Amino acid sequence: MCTYNTLVTNLMSIDHTSFSYSSRQRLGDYLVLKKVISESELDVALCEQKRHHRLLGDILLELGFVKSDIFYPILAEFLHYPYVDLSKWTINPDFLTLLPQDKGLKLTAFVFHKQDNQLFVAMADPENIFIKDQLRQLLDSTFELKFYLAAPREIFALYQGQVSSAIKPIQAGVEPLLQTILSEAVFKNPSDVHFVPETKLMQLYNRVDGLLQKHQTLHADIWQRLLVYLKLIAKLDISETRKSQDGRFDFLINGEQIDCRLSVVPTINGESVAIRILRKSKGILKIQHLGFTHDQLVVLQQLGQQPQGLFLIAGPTGSGKTTTLYSLLNEIDSSSRNVVTVEDPVEYTMPGIRQSEVQPGGMQISGALRALLRHDPDVIYVSEIRDQETAHLAIQAALTGHLVLATLHANDVQSIPLRLKELGVDPLSLSSTLVGMLSQRLVRRYCVECQGVKCENCGRSGYHGCIVIGEIEWVGAPLRRLLSQTLDYHMREEWVKYRCGETLRDQADTLVAANVTSIAEITRVLGDHNVATF
Repeated sequence: MCTYNTLVTNLMSIDHTSFSYSSRQRLGDYLVLKKVISESELDVALCEQKRHHRLLGDILLELGFVKSDIFYPILAEFLHYPYVDLSKWTINPDFLTLLPQDKGLKLTAFVFHKQDNQLFVAMADPENIFIKDQLRQLLDSTFELKFYLAAPREIFALYQGQVSSAIKPIQAGVEPLLQTILSEAVFKNPSDVHFVPETKLMQLYNRVDGLLQKHQTLHADIWQRLLVYLKLIAKLDISETRKSQDGRFDFLINGEQIDCRLSVVPTINGESVAIRILRKSKGILKIQHLGFTHDQLVVLQQLGQQPQGLFLIAGPTGSGKTTTLYSLLNEIDSSSRNVVTVEDPVEYTMPGIRQSEVQPGGMQISGALRALLRHDPDVIYVSEIRDQETAHLAIQAALTGHLVLATLHANDVQSIPLRLKELGVDPLSLSSTLVGMLSQRLVRRYCVECQGVKCENCGRSGYHGCIVIGEIEWVGAPLRRLLSQTLDYHMREEWVKYRCGETLRDQADTLVAANVTSIAEITRVLGDHNVATF
């Protein structure tokens, strides 16, 4: 390994004026010429590039056709840029303040050395003139910038506080690879990370603001080793490949503990993995900050103070039901009311509340709910009513003086009673216990920095973050009479007479008019208003 002074001398001796932004020939051909990859490997990578429109170098690395410590020096040579191996540098901690971490991660750039009036900047893409312009604006204008090519994983690792020894080729072990995958994912703030196997490849996706985003491709051989490692840390049976399994594990990034819930499901191409990312440090949002209208907030807060009854929130997966119920629980005074929960899983811990978690292979929601009823609760939160036994226990708890808050999978407010009928609940019991219903969705809102024009802040999607739209019904005497008479699809025709607030479509139209989101986004979430649904 070269000494620090030797590295500085070598870098200072390079003639930067000889570097060019232009490329004389295709990178793939150059790599074949240098015997870094074979013609057949290039053909496979080009096919993959045509399918997913990604950088050839990223594809070659992910497929395992070339190691990063070989690829990046050759790439620098091809682009006529100097290459810097950041793993051989001792970085001065003061340099971390020269370029803000959030900007450096977004631009994939890092200031690794300072000499006289020059700043040495490592970049993943030194040919990108737009990123260079941004760096010139962010860094001290009294310094001259010298740009070098570096491996992006090494840049990420420096920002994440990892030691250079953790930066290894994929072939050296899967632990650093998983750490990098999850660390990069967390910076995009996804709700889930999906590993989807194909015949010879594995596609990696992040779910951000409700939408899947393609992130990375791995070779099937690498995926098999990574899958075994995931099973080991989640305490699953590595020999079992024909049955679904669920587990959990934690990992640290910048001192923050990330809770990961892992689900493995067998498919025709191998085992598929979904990881739910839970960031407990983010805390619970106040109900006023979720996006509900003033009138809806008043009803929600009144429902949370009811002495008894059943309040249900409906919506598809990823519609924010759990977040709303956590925010509502946060409004309840747990010092004077005994609040208990049955969750699958516990996503956030709440002081003063007894939270129970359903364990894979252990007690299910219905069994846990039956046990908690013997602990003299005042308020019971059930993460989801998904079977007949749980539905009947929730109704019984509401009938015997408890306030029960729960979620249910249903399309809209009117579908909630019909769904409960499918679970065996009779009309009289439902009309006696149901105090309120909420149906909600999450819609992406325009990025505040570009207002939908698309920028680096929103990943060029035009959207950043979500806002809730909801339809809430307080079950008063007229609606209670309707529920006691019938639970069938004809009830929907009578329901309109008792509607007491905005519909999902009404609230969506208001957001579009206020330029908070787009018609296209509303159509994606609610469907085309002009298309009849049955």
